[in-house]
Amino acid sequence: MLTMEHILEQLIYLKLALKSSSTRLLMIISAFIAPITGIMVTVGVCILADTIMGIWKAKKLKQEVTSRKLSQIISKMFLYQMTVVLIFCVDTFILNDIIQQFFTVPLFATKIVALTLISIELFSIDENFKAVKKKGFWDYFKELTARAKDVKDKIDPLK
Repeated sequence: MLTMEHILEQLIYLKLALKSSSTRLLMIISAFIAPITGIMVTVGVCILADTIMGIWKAKKLKQEVTSRKLSQIISKMFLYQMTVVLIFCVDTFILNDIIQQFFTVPLFATKIVALTLISIELFSIDENFKAVKKKGFWDYFKELTARAKDVKDKIDPLK
């Protein structure tokens, strides 16, 4: 006959077993994605930077920042990170041997997809900046190089 004490004892064993199994599973997943943690962090930082720039733009242009708009960061973060992990799996188990015949870069497809996602975020950051300042980063870069050229031209005759 099962007593309450026996059932509680079994539940404690079950809890310990599940905790041990989930810890192992988490460690296995962490070890598997370890080669792409830097890529995932970079993509995540770009998403956060884009979000910060979006909030800055909204504040400067006196637009409303709603929790609904801000909640989109969660789905974007999940979608982008899962895309990187999925491409990493495809790259590791299917494409890597084929790609290694043409390129010596490991995880080439994963890096290309991550670069695409990062460039999307960088373009979005530039759009937000341009909406507020009326000039994008590229325009400021061109002005900076023009100034540097002018300074160089002024210094050259002095030599």
